[in-house]
Amino acid sequence: MGGLCLAQSDDDVSLSINSQQIAIEAMLEKARLALQKTDYEKAQDIVSSAIEIAKDSSLFASTQLVQAEYFLICNQLALAELKLSDIEQLIPEKSDSQIRLYLLKSNLFIKNKKFVDADQTLNSAKILIQNSSNQELRALQLFLRAQLNLETKNLYETVNGFRNVIPLLQKQQLHFYESQATLGLAKAYFEKQELDEANAATNEALRISKNYGFITTELETYSLKSSIARAQGDYQKGLEYMDRYIELKESIDKNGDSGNALAIRNKENENLKVELAKKQKDLDRHDYTNILFFVLLTLLSLLTMSLFKNNKFRLRANKTLVVKNKSLIEERDRAQDAAKIKADFLSTITHELRTPMYAVTGLTHLLLENTPRSDQKEHLETLQSSGEYLLSLIDNILNFNKLEANKVELESIPFSLKKRIQDLTTSLESQSRDRNNQLQLEFDDAIPSRINGDPVKITQILINLIGNAIKFTQNGNIWIRANRVKQVDDRCLIRFEVEDNGKGISEEKQVAIFENFAQEESSTTREYGGTGLGLAIVKNLVELMQSDIKLDSKLGRGSIFSFDIWFDLPDSNKFYDDYQPVKSISKPKNTSDKEVVFPSEPSEIVAPVRPLP
Repeated sequence: MGGLCLAQSDDDVSLSINSQQIAIEAMLEKARLALQKTDYEKAQDIVSSAIEIAKDSSLFASTQLVQAEYFLICNQLALAELKLSDIEQLIPEKSDSQIRLYLLKSNLFIKNKKFVDADQTLNSAKILIQNSSNQELRALQLFLRAQLNLETKNLYETVNGFRNVIPLLQKQQLHFYESQATLGLAKAYFEKQELDEANAATNEALRISKNYGFITTELETYSLKSSIARAQGDYQKGLEYMDRYIELKESIDKNGDSGNALAIRNKENENLKVELAKKQKDLDRHDYTNILFFVLLTLLSLLTMSLFKNNKFRLRANKTLVVKNKSLIEERDRAQDAAKIKADFLSTITHELRTPMYAVTGLTHLLLENTPRSDQKEHLETLQSSGEYLLSLIDNILNFNKLEANKVELESIPFSLKKRIQDLTTSLESQSRDRNNQLQLEFDDAIPSRINGDPVKITQILINLIGNAIKFTQNGNIWIRANRVKQVDDRCLIRFEVEDNGKGISEEKQVAIFENFAQEESSTTREYGGTGLGLAIVKNLVELMQSDIKLDSKLGRGSIFSFDIWFDLPDSNKFYDDYQPVKSISKPKNTSDKEVVFPSEPSEIVAPVRPLP
């Protein structure tokens, strides 16, 4: 009976120890998370509490490792080195704690530019990890290896290393190191002058750091994005990202100013004093008073030097920041003035060019109607085509200039969407037939016959998308669709789609084609012509209507451009159109010459439209 009672007592003790270990491990995890979010004061409080609880526990070494990690993240490298040296003898060999110790030492060596020592220590950690089941430590070792390659400019290994380790960090939910790895990948791409890839990586790093509150990563990312934008020649965006960097930096300085940092370090100082006082009592028994005094003096000197250097660095950084901020403001003002001058120049020159071009095309049209000789007709048709192309180009530049200057305003007038699209497709019938394409219109009869909106902007968007489809499709089909998605009270959501079965667009080029003056390839301009402004204008107009343009395309399969737009409905809505939905409005050259004729609507006159080049 007494033996049974003894067994129960041992179980209770074991349960108590396990509970204590779980509590300490949870506290250390919270401390790491606070460190990653730059909440240093909270992290120090948690670590101090964990040390007090674990001083007689097997987890005491783990608490010391987290405190060393705290010093590393705070860039107090001298204190981190002392702490790691002190606890090395407490760590069991071939344990996970020893692996973590090696990883912290490797990080310290990288920060101190001791790359040979960092490489050797990482190799030692890798050997131990092979016999460990801890996947978190394996991911951290691979992260530090990629970080070392980045510091030593081994860019090929850096890119491969970060791309391989990011999924492992995601799986282990090490989001801070995931954000750092993504930022490191962006830095490697930037060093390799692969600016598009670098920009994409910085966007992902920003998403992770904002999502989890990693302010230091966000700050570094804005600085890198500014450098990337300037390298791409986009100085306006470079200034915007630098403004965000400065704003975030000032916010961090306000929330964690020198007084707050001093208070934290004073608290660390007090903790170290208490710890050293305890050691002094133990050493007094063994006549080691002089040694303890030397240790205390060394630590206090290091702390004093650290505070002095940090305050001196802060003052110097603030002065530099003021000068840089002033120069950036001046540079931004110059860029804005240059942009305004450019906009005014383009607006003036395009308006001046349009008047004589209208005269050229008009006179050419009159000469063609006067039955010229066959040799004259060929030259006149060439002249008319060139004139219309130049007019279209001038309109492009003028529209693009207005969009850039935010001078485009939306109208809201009643119009028939069905009539508008039918007239639009009729105007493109000849162009489609020239490339032996068939246009097919699919219009949802559930769409109200009259809607309120900006018919000119809708026409401009569709004429560009359909014209693009015709340009890149030969002997194929082009579908124009308008479908009602839903109708709520006096508003209607309509989805527009333009689909073709032409050559298609490669995945890596699908984002770039919406940028200004962008073509899929340099050969595209030579083969098909155009300026690369059409899709950029489409994207800006769709965004002006509070929507997004979507693209689904594969090489050899064709492309689908789509967007959704809300329209208000007029107070009274009558059906003015009495014709049936039309599926096809033009035919290839080898088919019948029979044409589909649409009745005109007296209440609405649609101006002729030209596709953008």
